[in-house]
Formats: sequence, C-alpha cells, structure tokens
Amino acid sequence: MILILTHVIIAVLSLIFTTILVVFPSSNRIHLSYVLVGLTLLSGIALIIFEHAAIISTCLSGLAYLFFASLEIFIARKRLFSST
Repeated sequence: MILILTHVIIAVLSLIFTTILVVFPSSNRIHLSYVLVGLTLLSGIALIIFEHAAIISTCLSGLAYLFFASLEIFIARKRLFSST
C-alpha cells in the first residue's frame, strides 16, 4: 500500500513539475525532471515486481505517463535552448 502511494505521489509531482518546466525552463529543472521521471519508472517497476500489479494496465499507464512527461521535457528543452 505504501509503495503504490509513493509511486502515485512521485508521478503526480513529476507531471506538475514538468508542466511548470514548460513555462519556466532551466537546466537545473530539466535535470530534476529526469530524476523524477526515473523515480516514477523505478517505483512502477517495483510495483509490478513486489505488488504483482497487472502488467498490461501498468505498462499502458506507464507509457502514457512517459509520453506526456517526455513531451513536456522536450518542449522545455526546445524553449530553453532557443532562448539562449
């Protein structure tokens, strides 16, 4: 139960942070976004291994999360490097 709660909190914080990153891009925020995305993926893998979560729905949700987080990071990187 604690693992899923931790996973959800990290994922939500990650999406909020990457959304803020699009508006206020910086190199440090991009690096922190990478860390948050990595932590979300690691906790998702831990959920599959330790909690025996349904792999199909977990992977589909994970792919959707990864798509949106990566898109936001890509946009932020593009905005940051085009402004310098």
